[in-house]
Amino acid sequence: MKNNLAFFVSILLVAGLTCCNNGKKANTYGFEFNEERLRLGLPLIENGWVPLFPINNLVEWGASKVQFKLAKPQHLMKTIRVENGLRIYEEDTYLKYENDHLSYEIEIRYTFQHSANPWSCHLITQVTRLDTMGGISDKILEEKKSVLSRKDALTMLAEWGFK
Repeated sequence: MKNNLAFFVSILLVAGLTCCNNGKKANTYGFEFNEERLRLGLPLIENGWVPLFPINNLVEWGASKVQFKLAKPQHLMKTIRVENGLRIYEEDTYLKYENDHLSYEIEIRYTFQHSANPWSCHLITQVTRLDTMGGISDKILEEKKSVLSRKDALTMLAEWGFK
């Protein structure tokens, strides 16, 4: 009797999942869109990146294993917002550690449904406290977000070693 009940519940679960999934895979706007990104001047999804957190209307692309505290700056991730199957924006995040207590992030966003300027850029400065056990900063003591022009953001990225 228990086996029959478990089998019946399993069948219901599989049937329910099958009818909810119309066979359509959500578009993650991955590598196949890199040619368009080149044309628009957007950063590419890098080789080896995977969709990390595809939830609701957001897909975050990045390396499957992020290595923090690298000596050189890194292109941390690309976040893509999708509504009704259309891209609303792509935002790229770059990270640079100055030392154990100070880091910088540059966020560059391109909005597809824009009225004037599709670009918005920010510099985020974080002062943190070092976790002596784990070696990674565990608490943000101070955070400052400043608006940058796209030209200034690209200049900073070039100074960090990005092309």
